[in-house]
Amino acid sequence: MKNIPLNIDWQQILLHLLNFAILVGGLYLLLFKPVKSFMDKREGWYSAEGRRGREEAAGGRGAEGGRRGGGG
Repeated sequence: MKNIPLNIDWQQILLHLLNFAILVGGLYLLLFKPVKSFMDKREGWYSAEGRRGREEAAGGRGAEGGRRGGGG
């Protein structure tokens, strides 16, 4: 294994791969997981608000009940 071109050492390659795996795992735990959790909560809140709005609209307020201002 001494004839590897460009003096590339297999030990360095393996250490760089290990370092990259640690970096990816750390970024997943520090960034992706919390952002994904936040987005899931946000999506749930907006879907609940939309469902509540549709129920209020169907609950007898009518088409003009929710509008503000008089249009001309």
